Amino acid sequence: AKEGREPVKKKFLNQSERFSGPYVAAPLLEYRDALRKEKKTGRVLNLDDALLQKAKDSLGAGNMDRAVKLLEAVEMPNQEWYYLRGSAAMDQGDYEKAEQYLEQGEPKVCLPLLEECSRIQGNFEKAYYYACRRRGEE
Repeated sequence: AKEGREPVKKKFLNQSERFSGPYVAAPLLEYRDALRKEKKTGRVLNLDDALLQKAKDSLGAGNMDRAVKLLEAVEMPNQEWYYLRGSAAMDQGDYEKAEQYLEQGEPKVCLPLLEECSRIQGNFEKAYYYACRRRGEE
C-alpha cells in the first residue's frame, strides 16, 4: 500500500501548482505544503493522525463505510486505531472481527465494548470475564 502512495503524491504535487484563489480549501493547501516539505527534506509525511480524526468524525456521524476506509488507510495502527476499528466493526454487526480488534486496543476503553460484544453474541461467560477484567483495570 505504501508503494502506491508515491505516484499519487507526485501527481497531486504536479496538479497543485494550479491551486489558487478563494475557493481552494485550506486543508488541501496545507496538504500541498506538507508534501512540498516532504519532498525537500526527504522525511515521509505521516497522515495517520489526520486520518484517525476523520475516522472518528465519520463514526460520530454514523458513516461506517467512510470510517472503515479511512482507518484502512492508516499506515501504523495504534491502540486508538484498534478501538475505532473495533467500534466500526460492532456498528456493522461483525462482532467476531470487533473482538479481534478491541483485544489489541487500550483495555480501559476497550473492555466495556468487549463485554457488550460478548453479551450480544450470547457468550455470557466471556462477557463476565471482560467485566471482571474491567473491574481490575479501574
